[in-house]
Amino acid sequence: APAEVRVLATEAPDLEDTTVEALLWTAALLLAAIVVALFSVCARRARARWRATLAAARRQEREDRVRVIDAAYAVTSLHYTAAFVPFPELQRMGALRKHEDLRDTHVLKVV
Repeated sequence: APAEVRVLATEAPDLEDTTVEALLWTAALLLAAIVVALFSVCARRARARWRATLAAARRQEREDRVRVIDAAYAVTSLHYTAAFVPFPELQRMGALRKHEDLRDTHVLKVV
């Protein structure tokens, strides 16, 4: 009795199925590339906004520091001349007199 030879038949993949699968993989890779590109663009924009915010905060801090220094200087210095009458002289006079009279009698102290 002749020995039976079994031949295992393997089906060749259908060309249409292979093409669809290749198209799906290509679409998936393209979509992934688009997502990565969008993420990259968004990340760059966010980083640029972050840097701009930091720069603005630094500028504001410098301006605030200058404003505080100017305010401290303003309370410790006179921008205009000031005229004073010593308190003992004011007590002796009993009342305020005109500026001109105080100046002419050398009671008025101008700084």
